[in-house]
Amino acid sequence: MKIGAAKVSITPYFAKVWLAGFANPKRKFLGAHDEGWARAMYIEDGQEKICFVSIDNLGFDSSRLADMAPEIAEKTGLTVQGFRSGPLGG
Repeated sequence: MKIGAAKVSITPYFAKVWLAGFANPKRKFLGAHDEGWARAMYIEDGQEKICFVSIDNLGFDSSRLADMAPEIAEKTGLTVQGFRSGPLGG
């Protein structure tokens, strides 16, 4: 059996982007209060392989995953079979 886990910060410290929400669509990103993370856990038992991925990101919905699924499969050998998201994530 093989098991692995990893995380990487995806916090945009120097990004020049507009923020969503807060009833003010003209609010610019000024810095991060907390880290944003991408996390993954991989499990293989010799017959089955599975990888769970979690991304701290607003606006990442199922249509985006559908666009990425072929490249994920090509690069990892895994098939994208499910997707869950928070509110308004699709």
